Amino acid sequence: MDFFKQYSLAFYEGDFVVHEVHGIALFEGLVNLDVAGVHRDFLALRYRNDDRLYVPVENISIISRYGSNDLNVQLDSLKSNVWKNRKASVRKKLLIVANDLLRLAAKRKLTKVAPYEIPRNYEQFCDGFEHTETADQHTAIDAALSDLQSDTPMDRLVCGDVGFGKTEVAIRAAFIVASSMKQVVLLAPTTILVSQHFRSFKKRFCEFGIEICELSRFISKAQMTKNIKDIESGHVQIVIATHAILSKRINFFDLGLVIIDEEQHFGVKQKEALKDLNAKTHFMTLSATPIPRTLQLAVSGVKDFSLIATPPTDRLSVKTDVCNIDNIKAAIEFEKARGGQIFFVTPRIEFLRDLYALATKICPDVSIRIVHGKAEDIEKTIIDFCNHKIDMLISTNIIDSGIDIPNANTIIIHKFDLFGLSQLYQLRGRVGRSSRQAYAHLLLDENRKLTESAQRRLEILQKLNTIGSGFRLASYDLDIRGAGNLLGEEQSGYVRDVGVDLYQSMLQEAVLMLKSGEEVSNTEKNDPQINLGIPVFIPDNYIPDPSVRLDIYRKIGNIDSEQNVDVMEFNLIDKFGQIPQETKNLLTLIKVKINCIRANIDKLDVASKGLTFSFFENKYHDVPALLNLFKTAKVRNDNKIVILKNWRNISERTTDVLEIARAISGC
Repeated sequence: MDFFKQYSLAFYEGDFVVHEVHGIALFEGLVNLDVAGVHRDFLALRYRNDDRLYVPVENISIISRYGSNDLNVQLDSLKSNVWKNRKASVRKKLLIVANDLLRLAAKRKLTKVAPYEIPRNYEQFCDGFEHTETADQHTAIDAALSDLQSDTPMDRLVCGDVGFGKTEVAIRAAFIVASSMKQVVLLAPTTILVSQHFRSFKKRFCEFGIEICELSRFISKAQMTKNIKDIESGHVQIVIATHAILSKRINFFDLGLVIIDEEQHFGVKQKEALKDLNAKTHFMTLSATPIPRTLQLAVSGVKDFSLIATPPTDRLSVKTDVCNIDNIKAAIEFEKARGGQIFFVTPRIEFLRDLYALATKICPDVSIRIVHGKAEDIEKTIIDFCNHKIDMLISTNIIDSGIDIPNANTIIIHKFDLFGLSQLYQLRGRVGRSSRQAYAHLLLDENRKLTESAQRRLEILQKLNTIGSGFRLASYDLDIRGAGNLLGEEQSGYVRDVGVDLYQSMLQEAVLMLKSGEEVSNTEKNDPQINLGIPVFIPDNYIPDPSVRLDIYRKIGNIDSEQNVDVMEFNLIDKFGQIPQETKNLLTLIKVKINCIRANIDKLDVASKGLTFSFFENKYHDVPALLNLFKTAKVRNDNKIVILKNWRNISERTTDVLEIARAISGC
């Protein structure tokens, strides 16, 4: 879970969040409070009946985003046990889900297949790749080859941003399988993407005697019939198709590998149908923004996982802005002047003609074509665009899946507020696939006001403007309505009960407990409450942007080793300059907290003459050893332990408290 957590997005002011102990609340922002004469930063949470809870920033790890800003979300009450009971109920139900996941994993592990051998001409085939592999690509390719060389069927998710080289991982796996005279099927969500993959595969495989065919509405019925016969006879080794192939009742001659591209576009029924193809078939899933179910299968270990996070050499992030009609003419003319091409995308078919009229009016010298109509017309238009016979394509989001045209480096998205976050991210990924700077212009009508949810999507999209943000988007844009049961269509509502992040955490916890044979506990995790009696916060004159401060707090709060605290200190100095004393205090507090967690301390209070602490659920049994370690230590009637100290100054006190925490954790 730690791996996935580092790529997930933070929550922001106005978001619904989940406190592991107290439940769903509205996050109202950071507040600086004076507690006993000492200033500290807190996260302000609003619960039902306007009750407030203030959580110290060092305990931010106990808070997670809920995953939806649906106004119908019900806040929990600080004065009832409803949340506690609801969470316990979900935990109990998740044991069933976890058990099924482990059963699936065990069943796949028990299924044995004949390992594939790497063909002698494999290196020659790899030389056909026109780019230099990134380190992440190499790692993903090596993992896929290792899967194919083992005696267990592959089930691997390859996640990477658009244009980062996921397809090359699939192509090399397909070559190994097809060279052994086994069949490969690559499923893509649209006919356009099928056509593009077909051309790419034909180009790469043309010298190696491997037969490839296409199944989509772009080909005639006669050709479709011939292709199906060739598949069933084994004459064809690689099939590129839409999901329509699943309803054709095609009997593959000897299916060895199934590749699912852009898996987020496939429905549950289609994925269930794939499971029935062959228990001994290898599966590879490609996605820039995997859906919750796929992510969770990877988290739980049922699927293996490869992340391609390294961008290709010279790749630049896409510059994104919001504009109006007046800016469009300049954007189009700029792209045409540098020899590039433009996508103009709209969410509705009925807007296509109006956009065509607008574009031809403001830019009469630009050649423009609409992508719509019969399959053969669409294919011809796309091919003409690929061959640079057209300057601009006007289309719906039919082009959001995988279409790869490096010369197209400007995209204009009409009425962008009608698109979902994943759609916007995928559309923006259609440009910027070369070393040239690319632009995404989000077009908004002057008289149209953004809804709150559309404004939120825009903010997230702009925060995700760094290269390789697709995985982070996936962890944010988990649609609660569709998360449900991982193993089928049943929508259980577990995610709605406890929120996306906590659901994932609880699921992985259940899987790990079942794997280890430990008894599942309803006990909350220990998140120590620590008061060092010193100011603990990041001053706003050090990091002025509240959202950046919050993100830094989140990263600091999730640190799990003193060494990583030192790394964070170096990074803060590198990015923001010398660290103010209050922030140094925070980093020291985190080191104390790390040792308190190891020692099972749940509360530690420091005063001028000593400190008191208590153990989480009183789980410290060797009190005599502790008293022997600290000669001035005493056990009070309330089971708290007191250590008396005479410190000369605050600096000495803070340093000594850290040493005491280290000593207890090592005791």
